[in-house]
Amino acid sequence: GISSATRMTRGGSACSLSDIQNNDILYYVPELDMAFVYNNKITGVYEKASPNKDNPTEIVVSGETYKVEGAQAFIKLSSGGSLNYGDTVTLLLGRTNDVADVITSGIEYTEIAGYAVATGTKTYTSGDLKDYSGYYIRIITPDGEAHEYTCSSDYEDYKNSIVSLSINNGTATARVTSDRSGAYGVFKANAMTLGDDSVSDDVQILDVGTTDKNRQSLYTKIYPSRIDGVNLSADKILYAHKDASGEIDKLILNDATGDSYTFGIATSVKNISGFGTTASGTYTYIVNGTEQIFNSTSAMYPITSGVGIRLSSIQNPDIMSNLNEINGTIQIISETALTANGKTYAIAPDVQVYEKEYSTSALYRMIPISEIINSDSHSLYAYYDKPPSSGGRVRIITAVKSR
Repeated sequence: GISSATRMTRGGSACSLSDIQNNDILYYVPELDMAFVYNNKITGVYEKASPNKDNPTEIVVSGETYKVEGAQAFIKLSSGGSLNYGDTVTLLLGRTNDVADVITSGIEYTEIAGYAVATGTKTYTSGDLKDYSGYYIRIITPDGEAHEYTCSSDYEDYKNSIVSLSINNGTATARVTSDRSGAYGVFKANAMTLGDDSVSDDVQILDVGTTDKNRQSLYTKIYPSRIDGVNLSADKILYAHKDASGEIDKLILNDATGDSYTFGIATSVKNISGFGTTASGTYTYIVNGTEQIFNSTSAMYPITSGVGIRLSSIQNPDIMSNLNEINGTIQIISETALTANGKTYAIAPDVQVYEKEYSTSALYRMIPISEIINSDSHSLYAYYDKPPSSGGRVRIITAVKSR
């Protein structure tokens, strides 16, 4: 019943028949003459079926559990099908992210690019139910999804790099990629442009916090509105891919927003210098209202008590630094913006606001930002990671009660 007059969406955006691609999952509603198309795919190792392989209503692929939705998927994954434990498969996910169908990865993918977050060896179960050990690599693709692949080599040195994978007969081969497609410039969300390039309406964007293989992996999925007006210089773009029409449909950015980091306020800092290069410290800080204590035995961190800080993780961070303090008299004009010295600063949606009874108090109480909008009952101190034009936001606000 589908025709050129059928209204269609693909991935939540309006599309036409020509936009549908091989292996898309399509739902047609004849009463409305509407079709809903989904193109979510997960590739990984088929590890387990529940309650059993005779009746696979749920499966585990590379450590993640998925419900089985489609009859085609059920047949292929069951004991009567062609897929065995240990096989590398691609799941085609439907409207509720359940498995609508499965294709094998015998097809060679010319490019699967992502941020490598883990490598090493794992134990798998083969089709004859025997355990074996093999290399693997886990990447985060621009849509924010994790994918794990078996490899013939150890890619330990590729951690936190942008890699491109090709898969042949279920085994992935990785190489570090720096394909930017010449993209750079100011991102304009309304026009969907990046510099001189057009950007697809359903563009996938991943923002990466570090490319240092010795650091904790940091990444977050973002949307076009988050980088509206941000100047993305060439060094801020780690990977850009263009679709068949020449539009950018995948982006991996180099800490363009700072959103992959954790933010808090330091309440106590004790640095200890030892002999030679030995250094340690004890750091107490609050993240989202909860106090944390971190004992570093190998490094000192240049943070200051009473100041907003940036961390690579809530516990055991390997990156800690002070945020920038806004100078001048601060006025909170809305939940999304504040002013100081005639300048306007964007406030992060997950901003943390801490109230103190007096300036020298070490007791902080987390309060909603609504309590200090256009208020003159507090002296305000605000901390941001970088200027809004560079993608930064106000992350921490301290409100000291006025006497």
